[in-house]
Amino acid sequence: MAFRPFITLAFLGAALGAFAVSAQAADAVFPKGSRIGLALSPGLEASRTFPGFQDDTNKVMVLVAELPAQAYESTLKAMQTPAGVCIALSVDS
Repeated sequence: MAFRPFITLAFLGAALGAFAVSAQAADAVFPKGSRIGLALSPGLEASRTFPGFQDDTNKVMVLVAELPAQAYESTLKAMQTPAGVCIALSVDS
């Protein structure tokens, strides 16, 4: 049973390490008017011109869009369609 104190110390060290990492996690940033928030990478900031985030230095843009549940099936189908294939979309007003 000489290993028991070592195992206990190793477990406590791992638990404290996991707590320290979780304490360093960045808070979510929400674009204006959105319910979707992201923990941003360094350099990204909320955009002033579109709902999302941008980094002008690295030319990165992240567009955040909320869609109604009814649009899920057609959006999924459009993303799975190979490039160059035309699909029909209907717009209900």
